[in-house]
Amino acid sequence: MFKGKEESEIRKYMKEGDKVLDLGCGSGILGIGSIKLGASTITSVDIDEQAVKVAKEAVEKGVNEKIAKFYE
Repeated sequence: MFKGKEESEIRKYMKEGDKVLDLGCGSGILGIGSIKLGASTITSVDIDEQAVKVAKEAVEKGVNEKIAKFYE
């Protein structure tokens, strides 16, 4: 999912087991990547109803939806 510089930048601020808050989640890609790098949960928020729908669909395809919460 993340490679090279992106992964190392995320790992600077996130440790395995952290809870991640993704404000302005858009497609949800950062939250999904955080889960794949070891975050215990993600909470994704966006003011755009369509963005939340897209992020939910992405999570259902990419990670266990029980660890993700979404808000609009």
